[in-house]
Amino acid sequence: MRRQHLPLLLASLLLCSVARSQGFWLQPSSTWHETYAYFDGTYLHHAEFDIVLDGDTTIANQTYHQLRRYGTDTTWTIGGTVPVAIDPLDDYLGALREDTVSDRWWVVFEGFQNEELLFEFALASGQVIGGTYGDCAEGYTVDAIDSVAIGSSWRHRYHAGPWSGYIIEGIGMHSGLFGRLCLGFEEFGCLRRYAVGGDTLVVDGCQELTLALPEPARSPVPSPFPNPATDRCQLGEAFTGERILILDATGRVVAHERLEAGGSVDLHALLPGLYVLRGPDWQVRVIRP
Repeated sequence: MRRQHLPLLLASLLLCSVARSQGFWLQPSSTWHETYAYFDGTYLHHAEFDIVLDGDTTIANQTYHQLRRYGTDTTWTIGGTVPVAIDPLDDYLGALREDTVSDRWWVVFEGFQNEELLFEFALASGQVIGGTYGDCAEGYTVDAIDSVAIGSSWRHRYHAGPWSGYIIEGIGMHSGLFGRLCLGFEEFGCLRRYAVGGDTLVVDGCQELTLALPEPARSPVPSPFPNPATDRCQLGEAFTGERILILDATGRVVAHERLEAGGSVDLHALLPGLYVLRGPDWQVRVIRP
C-alpha cells in the first residue's frame, strides 16, 4: 500500500467507527408508555400500556429483541359514564432488530416469519418515508428536519404529513412504537413517555415535545428489606411504579408485578424458595421462607 493512501484509510476507519457508535439506541431498559383509543363499531376502547424489551431471540441467524406489552384496555359504551370492562393486556408483540449500519429498525410481528421495515432514521429532507408499520402515509416525504435534546444526546426529528406527525431518531413515532403518521378516522395513538434506565426522556409525544426533569437520584440496585420476607418486601421509594419479573430458582418467570408505594412487592403467594426480582436494568435475590 502506498504511504500517501494511509491517512485516507485511517480517516475512513475513524468515520466508520464514529458512525457505528451512534447506533445502539435500544437498551435493555427501553420502555414506551403509550395510549391508544379506537372505536370498534360497538364500543369505545382506551388502552394504556407499556412496551418493553423482554430478552433476545434468534430468527434466521439474526439477533432480535422480544417485545412485550403490559397494561389495560378499558371499554365504554357511547355516552356511558361507567366502563363496561377493564381487560388486562399482557401479550407478545413480536421481535425488533436494530441495524446500526443503516440506522434502521426491523420487526417480525407475532405469528409471522419475515421481517418488515419499521423505521428508517437516516432520512433526508424531501426523502420518501418507508416502513412505519404499513403506514397509510407511505409516499409522504420528509417536510422538515430539526434536532431535539433527549437525555444526554441530540436526536433528529423528521416531520411529515398534514397532521404534524414526526419520527424521533432512535425512539419511534410521536404516536408510539407502532404508531403511524396517518391514523384512521376513529383511532388515536400517542407516545406519552419513553424511558431508559428509569430516566424519562420524552414526555407526551402527541403535544409539542417537552423534556422531563431528571428523576431523583437512586441506588443503581435496590436493597430488598426485609429479606427473607413472607409478605411484603420493600425495594425503595425510587423504584415505585417499575415493572418487574419474578423468577424462581430454575429461571422460570412465575409472576409479572408493578412495584407499589415504597417500591414494595407482595411475596405471600409464592412458594418457599429462592427468587430473583428483575427490573428494567437490575436484579436482586430474595428468599421466601
